[in-house]
Amino acid sequence: MDGTKKELPQFNTEDEEQEFLAKADSTEYIDWSSAERSDGKSLTDGRGSLRDGGQLK
Repeated sequence: MDGTKKELPQFNTEDEEQEFLAKADSTEYIDWSSAERSDGKSLTDGRGSLRDGGQLK
């Protein structure tokens, strides 16, 4: 591949997004060579840190 990645489509619902991501090959959309590993300490769900008792819906 020449380094050009596909643009992610726009989704109307989170369910549409999840269905797409379950089937899509992420390497066609994301350049993983520049990804950085995370320890997950900064993850949040919009209500605060998941590590501090926040829960995903």
